[in-house]
Amino acid sequence: MQFNLLLALLFALLIAIFAAQNAQPVQIQFLSWTWSTSLVVVIVGSATLGALLASTLALVRQVSMRVEARERQNRLRHVEQELEQSRRRLAEREQELERLQAALGAAPPVSGPGTGTVPAAPPSPPSLSEGWSEASSKGSPEGPPEGRAAEDPQDPPAAPGSP
Repeated sequence: MQFNLLLALLFALLIAIFAAQNAQPVQIQFLSWTWSTSLVVVIVGSATLGALLASTLALVRQVSMRVEARERQNRLRHVEQELEQSRRRLAEREQELERLQAALGAAPPVSGPGTGTVPAAPPSPPSLSEGWSEASSKGSPEGPPEGRAAEDPQDPPAAPGSP
């Protein structure tokens, strides 16, 4: 902030020196108006208008940034309230879960996300050869068809047209 002020004062001093060295009268024309004045007035007036325009634009930007910051603060406050409500609901549901588990007694732990337990893996299905050997030993009709041997799942399939 102080650096900007020092820089602005230095720039104003340079403009004043330049204007003082160029004090001759000039004729100014703008649209249909014409008037005669000193070049000092033109230089200082132009610098002043430029500074006012820059200050106005900076003020507009600053105001819009403050409005945006206020909106973000309000949104943050709203999201924090939602988070706190969610935490309260979660705590209530955890208490209810503990109460229900206590009411069930020694019930097995619930598995799933967020519970800390891992569900047991399902049993693997028997292979085809195991299923056929068990079925044929029991005399079940589910074994291989009559006149065909049970195929080993690891053997490659026979080529078409071969015995």
